Amino acid sequence: MKKGQVVAVRDDSQVQARVKQAKKTLAATTAQVKAAQTSLDLLKKEVPISIKIAEYGVAHARAMIAEAESVLDDLTIVAPSQGMITTRVVDQGEVVNAGAPLLDLVNLDRLYLVNNPDHCLSPGMPADSVIR
Repeated sequence: MKKGQVVAVRDDSQVQARVKQAKKTLAATTAQVKAAQTSLDLLKKEVPISIKIAEYGVAHARAMIAEAESVLDDLTIVAPSQGMITTRVVDQGEVVNAGAPLLDLVNLDRLYLVNNPDHCLSPGMPADSVIR
């Protein structure tokens, strides 16, 4: 016999079957890894697009809210100054054109009276007299 020469061979059919099964498992898991990588690559392309679409949707919704709030603000009429309503030109529920007067509002802080003193004062009455 020479050095390194095979002396005997044991039955290796079971070990060969395990090696064959392990190679099949390796091939299957390698295919799974490749499929997962392909899915990941696709998601890397799709997710930013989905995020952009969602961001545009959020911006659109915010614009719709701002527009609706603006319309609501336009439907509310506020007094331009403090005062007393002297005349109501329209009644509740009436349709009016833009710019049409709704009421007369008198600012009591800036109220002035135009009067002809000849009708109120008698001759000889002091000028600082209180007329009621």
